[in-house]
Amino acid sequence: MKHMVVSTHNPESCGFRSAEDNRLLFDALRRIPEVAATNGAELVDVWVSPTSHTMFLLIEAPHAHAVDDVIRESGFIGRVDSRILPVYGLTELEERMAGE
Repeated sequence: MKHMVVSTHNPESCGFRSAEDNRLLFDALRRIPEVAATNGAELVDVWVSPTSHTMFLLIEAPHAHAVDDVIRESGFIGRVDSRILPVYGLTELEERMAGE
């Protein structure tokens, strides 16, 4: 199942603020694929909206608890506020609805 992780941070902890903030934020982001694999998950893609201090991570995982583990174990949790939302691709949703 796909999960969209919507993560925000404040301007004071933004990676653009300082080299140290940049390192802390992006080190955690770089750990996510490896941590995801150890939790039976996969980071599919990442999108960033710098001006809104928001990141969108699409993670394929068996359940939301696995995604929560990825966010915690990567260290990302200490840098951002995240919401984990189960999502479907439009075609997948149409197929599920046709089966009902």
